[in-house]
Order: sequence, then structure tokens, then C-alpha cells
Amino acid sequence: RRKMEARRAVGEVGLAPGAVCVDESSGVAVRVFEGVEPLLQGEALERARRLVAKGEAHRAREAVRHDDASTVEMLVRSGEGEWLSSRAKRRLSLVSSSLLETPLLIERCGDALDESYVGRRFESGLALFEECEVAVTYEMVVEEDEGWLSREELERLVVARRVAPLAEVDAEDGSVSRWLGVETAPAAKDRRYRLVEN
Repeated sequence: RRKMEARRAVGEVGLAPGAVCVDESSGVAVRVFEGVEPLLQGEALERARRLVAKGEAHRAREAVRHDDASTVEMLVRSGEGEWLSSRAKRRLSLVSSSLLETPLLIERCGDALDESYVGRRFESGLALFEECEVAVTYEMVVEEDEGWLSREELERLVVARRVAPLAEVDAEDGSVSRWLGVETAPAAKDRRYRLVEN
């Protein structure tokens, strides 16, 4: 497995769907259900500016995960423009202390939450903050993706996402079986699983 060279803030690198980030001061960790784009500032924005200067608008768009290559130059040069999408304008208003605006699941409670919060789903960082005054922001650190989950972790994630798995795939031989509920075999506890979506 590839190790992350340095711990990076969500605002710098964003989050892939299903990724985990942690507040290092409180120990609270959350898993996001939708991707989180990096903030339109700092390293990503500087890289995009260099690419625009070279005439590489599509690569600049990718660097900041902007939704439109035709307006990326306006975005990185001035951050203004009547042609910018409402999504781009919203991203420009976000700062490192902004709450994450994505559905999330509490993975670890750290010192800030009661253990009963583990596995709870919130529709956004704002919903979590309104309930228990815990801030889930772009300052949180992206955790290395271990990718594989225990059966209990997978079931908690599936319940929180409100989806039903269609099948189990054996990682060793690739065989597929229907998902028929919790396995009762003793070996089931030692297996690791991954949630795969089409």
C-alpha cells in the first residue's frame, strides 16, 4: 500500500467519497459520503495559475476540481466573473474554518463526543455542529485510506448510507455470493470487506 508522504488538510487536497478525516486536537474522525473539493486557495490555486499561464486550462481545471474549463482562467486570476457557476462562487467563499457541506458518518468520537455518536450519520458539518457544537472543517487532516473494513464496520457504513449490498465477493478467489445477512461462520469475523458501488 502507498503511504501518504505527509498529513494534509482537507482544504489542501480535498476528500474522495468514502474518505476519512480527523481533527487532531479533539480526535473526532468522520467519513464523508460525497467528495469534498479542495479550497480555492493555497497550493492548488497556485498550481492552477501556473497551468493557465501555460495555456493548459483543462489541467488547471483538474488541479482545482473546477466544473468548467472555459471559466477556469477567470476563476484563478480574479475569482470573479458573471460566467462562474453558483458552485464555483460558493467554493470561493469557503475558508479553512468553514464547515464541511457533505453528508458524513462519525467514525471516532475522540474527546469531544460521547461514544454513542459512533456510526451516526449527519447530513452536513452544520447539522453536527448544531447538535453537539463539534466543528468538522477544512482544517481536518486526511487519514490514510486503509480501504478494507471489518464486517461490523461495513455493516455500519451500509446502514448509514441507506443502501443494501447486492453481493459479497471473495478477495482471494473472486467468487461472488448473494448478500444474505450476517454470516454466522466463525471465520466471518476475521475477514475484511470493501464497499464497492457501480
